Amino acid sequence: MMILLTSLRRYQTCLFAVWLAAAASAQAADVTAYTEESPPYHYLENGKVTGVAADLLRAACERAKLSCDIQVLPWARAMALTRLKPNALLFSLVRTPGREASFVWLSPIVTEPVWLYGRPDSPAIQSLADLNHVRVGVVNGSSGADFLRAAGVAPQAIDAANGSEANLRKFSLHRVDFVLSTDNRMQRQLSRQPMPFKVSKVLQIADATSYYAMHPQSSPEIVQALRTALDELRNSKLYKDKLGRNEPAERLNETGAGCSSRCHN
Repeated sequence: MMILLTSLRRYQTCLFAVWLAAAASAQAADVTAYTEESPPYHYLENGKVTGVAADLLRAACERAKLSCDIQVLPWARAMALTRLKPNALLFSLVRTPGREASFVWLSPIVTEPVWLYGRPDSPAIQSLADLNHVRVGVVNGSSGADFLRAAGVAPQAIDAANGSEANLRKFSLHRVDFVLSTDNRMQRQLSRQPMPFKVSKVLQIADATSYYAMHPQSSPEIVQALRTALDELRNSKLYKDKLGRNEPAERLNETGAGCSSRCHN
């Protein structure tokens, strides 16, 4: 009798597991979007993913009549999951030659210069070659490390952190000499993580255009619907209004950062 009851319980458990899997499948979003914590473009606020790029993606999904689930993860994990799953989307992903064939590129989000930022006590830097003798903080899996490697910077000079906050924390603790970021991102980061010293732009590393991108085997219908919706929104008042609330950071001096006399274009 006991054996019969045990078998029955196992059967019921299996049925429940199958039901849960079926329910999850039925409720699965058309698109699973992955991103990182990187204000002002995408970040968590009161448990909700928000920011310029996140809000625009949500609006594009609604326009395209697609259900979209947006998740914030460490950047390297977000990229790895996107590479594994058709109909997975990644943003904001900088388009580089090395990534070109790995994704379907939907629509650009923003083009920004990538800067090397330093502290008052950071070593003097006049050229990219000088970076071989210091430690530069980047986000693991980000284009920043790609830019540095392409410029010939030695691997031992590149220090990868799991996210933007961890990268800036290392910088504040003097574990790295410099960090890479863009004006808008650095401005917002400093408002959330104030530094006990002045942060200055030192050297422009590259110009970077970030995109919404998808797994290369994603549904062509979903890709086209999202691409069309995003392109339409880029010319809309919604897009311009949202970008207008995130001004380029010529105003970085107001938040403790600015361009030092060591800046180079």
